[in-house]
Amino acid sequence: MVTGDFPFPIIWQLPLNLNFTPRHRCLVAGDSVSVRCGDWIINVATSDGVERWRLALEPAGGGGTFFLAASGVLLTDFTLPAERLSSVLAIRKDGRPLWRTDPPAIVMAGAAAAETSVFIPAIEPGAGSVVCQINVADGHVIRLLRLPWGAHGLLPLGSSLVVRNQVIRESAPGIYTVSLEDEQRRALLEESAWTLARNVDTIAIVTRSSLDSPRRLHVLDAASLSIRWENRALANETAALDDDAVFTTIVDGGMHFLVALETGSGAVRWRTGPLDGPAMQLYVADPVILTRSLGVNRLYRRSDGAPLATFTGIVGGPVAHEGRLYLFVEETLVCASADLSSM
Repeated sequence: MVTGDFPFPIIWQLPLNLNFTPRHRCLVAGDSVSVRCGDWIINVATSDGVERWRLALEPAGGGGTFFLAASGVLLTDFTLPAERLSSVLAIRKDGRPLWRTDPPAIVMAGAAAAETSVFIPAIEPGAGSVVCQINVADGHVIRLLRLPWGAHGLLPLGSSLVVRNQVIRESAPGIYTVSLEDEQRRALLEESAWTLARNVDTIAIVTRSSLDSPRRLHVLDAASLSIRWENRALANETAALDDDAVFTTIVDGGMHFLVALETGSGAVRWRTGPLDGPAMQLYVADPVILTRSLGVNRLYRRSDGAPLATFTGIVGGPVAHEGRLYLFVEETLVCASADLSSM
């Protein structure tokens, strides 16, 4: 149970007791919240945290590389220990499996869901990097796109995919597009890409050319894929994007600062005081921003960057929904009030 210095009023909390700290953000839909925790998927009521159902996955199947929702179903993956390949599973709202698909590949992190398809980066033994496109309704593998370069993150964009490549070798681009119509590829950015995020009309990308090189933030127009602006003073590879701002840490005079930058112009909306180190993880869940570094969690007000609280422990990325925050603290799912009036 969560006690001590947790900064928000707790509405309810549910210890999962599965000896596994969830690695994916929970999914909130309607009156329920679903979590992936090791070999289990658990669904509880948002009103009081009472468990509605739980579904056991493959034993020793791992924590999964993705946990997504599309077209009213939950989507996740697990490893087949004997074959060392992967399975993809869709689950109905009532917890019953809808379909299971076993692509001939090892699923990697970076999957993305569109309305009717889920796109999954994978490694096909003997072939290399592929993207598996699966129909959300029935699990049918629509296509298996074989790629000449790495795929560590995907962004569906109309009739094409934007692909993030973290490992650069032999002139491979860090960001490139793949057409879903004719499989033509187009390089966009050459440097190794570590962050790829999108809102309705904006794409944010963080790149670097080498381990000790400056990190660069590139903000693109989602319709034309043209670069609006760039910032070359990032402290690390972490950035987050919401409706109208990009949040990241920058270096200025040898000190680190958390900043909010306008998506349209790159202008600084606000900047915090000096941090005691770079934020290794950064999440936005209006009305707060959560940063994590070396086991220390810091909360800031999203509107102006005002510091709210500092607390310790392993904390999962928060999700905001109807005035509440849902997040993991160690192995406990916590629902807390997002009211900042008392902070």
